[in-house]
Formats: sequence, structure tokens, C-alpha cells
Amino acid sequence: QKFVDEGHEENSIAVGLQEGGYRTGFFGKYLNGYPAGDPTHTPPGWDEWYGKLDGQKLYDYSINENGEEVSYGSEEGDFYTDVLSEQATDFVGRAAPEDQPFFAYVAPTAPHGPATPAERHEGAFADEEVPRPPSYDEEDVSDKPSPIRDAERISEEDASNIDDYYRQRLESMLAVDEMVGSLVDELEAAGELDNTYIFFTSDNGWFEGEHRIRSGKNRPYEESARVPLFVRGPGVAAGTTTEKLTLNTDFAPTFAELAGVSFPADGRSLTPLLRGEESSSPWRSSVLLEKLPQEDSSEEEKGKAK
Repeated sequence: QKFVDEGHEENSIAVGLQEGGYRTGFFGKYLNGYPAGDPTHTPPGWDEWYGKLDGQKLYDYSINENGEEVSYGSEEGDFYTDVLSEQATDFVGRAAPEDQPFFAYVAPTAPHGPATPAERHEGAFADEEVPRPPSYDEEDVSDKPSPIRDAERISEEDASNIDDYYRQRLESMLAVDEMVGSLVDELEAAGELDNTYIFFTSDNGWFEGEHRIRSGKNRPYEESARVPLFVRGPGVAAGTTTEKLTLNTDFAPTFAELAGVSFPADGRSLTPLLRGEESSSPWRSSVLLEKLPQEDSSEEEKGKAK
């Protein structure tokens, strides 16, 4: 609500790219709290808008489809990730062959709780267990803050619950894998795959027993701070990696530079890193992690704490 009230929707990447001649499409989860009372609200800058309503639900939900609220049920064909895939792939199939450049923001809810897998994927990871690095059920926490020092060791029941949720999350991601494959295939069929940048990332990590934390995401540890970031596109050499510290705030200036447009943005463009070039100024060497003092009471946190 604060984001909207302060007018930030008027300065989003969508507005900047649209003004720069891009055709824009949004598919999936928008900001927390959306739609804030108006299920038909379509933010400026988007030529096509498919904003998910009803939080993280993968069945029995609604979508704001270009200003019209459309409801979906509980049939197999209503599974949200598949519906999202169809909508995004259809957009790419229509936009890619055109001369006008396009930008698609595709935001599935998986593997966020409830992490429901598609029916065809249920049981695909039935034998998997959460990785158990040294930080898992950490033995010596004497050097940690009191919430960690005072935490009990992970019981067999805790471990079983953690493993169960891990399997659900893995299985829920299989439909996302298929969606990515469909988008790549659509770009290739249109002859635009080699002319398109694809960014694959996430919003936060998730604890699964590390440091005796059974679930959650709001502690200043690597397990929740780090997220995947994969990029392919023109000038990005296959199989290369970088150890440079990047942040979500870097996406906007990166997209602006790649698109050849200009709009206000925090962060730094990742373009030099993508192309294997040296940055013109020293790169960041640290990142500030902060946690608000109030207790986290998100539905996912409470559900996993039971």
C-alpha cells in the first residue's frame, strides 16, 4: 500500500521500458498486499497484465486479466503454475515475432508455501532428504545470539517435517521447470532466443534446519540471504560464473542499460559482469542485512512452526 500511495508505480521498470518502446507483460505474483481492495487494479506501464489474486493459492484463486477478474477452480487444469505458463508463453509467442522489443516479468508462486505440486509431479522426490551440511542442527551454538543458543536440537519429528516440506517444494518446482522450457522453446521457434536475455532468480532463501532454525527466512545467515541468479543472452558466455556480490536492486539499472533506455534506479548495472568486463569503478565488497525487531507473523511462518 505504501508503494502505491507514494506513487512508485509511476516509476517502475515497466513504465520506463514502455516509454522506451517496449511491449510489456506481467504474469504472476505482484507485491504483497495486492490488490489492496481493487481486484481490477492494473499498474501503469504494462501492456498486458495477469496479476494473481488470493495470495499463494494454487487452486481456487482468481487472476486480474487485463482489468477483468477471472476465477479458477480446483480441477487439474486450474493448477496455477500451468495457467501462468500458458499465459506467459502465449504472450511470448505473440510478441517475439514482432519488430517491437518486449519485456516479460514472469513470477510463479512456487516453491512458496503451501508448495503444492502438480498432480503429475506428486511423489517425484519421495526419497529426497534436506541436505545436512555442518550448519544443519548446528551442534555448537555457543558463539551465536541468544535465540539460536536457546533453540532446542532438531528432533526426529522435526527432521521428518522438514524433509516432507522440502519434497513438496522440489515437486512444486517441476512445473516451473516445464514453464521455463516452454518459454525457451517459444523463443527458439520465433528465432529470437539468441537475441533475448533471460534472468532467472528468486526472492529469498529458506531455512530447513540450518542453525537449528526449522523454517523461515528472516535471519542474517547465508541460507536465507542468498538466492539463485542465472542469466543467458547475447554476450553472456555459457558456463561462466562470478563471485561479485549482486542485489535485487541491480536488476532495474541492468534492464535499463540492456534496453537502451533511461530511468531512475538504485543499484548498479550488471552488464559489465554479464559480458566479462571490468567495472569502471570498484565493485561492492559487502552487503547490509537487517531484520526488523518485531516478531514475524506471516502465515507461512506460523504454518511451518506448528
